Amino acid sequence: DGIRDIVGDTPILHAGIGAQGGSLEHSVPLCLDSNGYGILISSSRAILYPDREPDQTIEQASKQSLQDLTAQINAAKALA
Repeated sequence: DGIRDIVGDTPILHAGIGAQGGSLEHSVPLCLDSNGYGILISSSRAILYPDREPDQTIEQASKQSLQDLTAQINAAKALA
């Protein structure tokens, strides 16, 4: 049985993405609910302390990190 077989459409908190190296490609398709949502992805370290270029502000680097994560999540959702 998969996680959704056990919890139904209950939202799932998914930690370990970003700096901890969790795989969106493997986990997101398994965690989506029957409406294609139902997953709360925590990636605070990668957004609060992003890698940045010398000419980038922290705000710019955080925004870029968030945009990259959003694109990765959407790509992983497309695999479902």
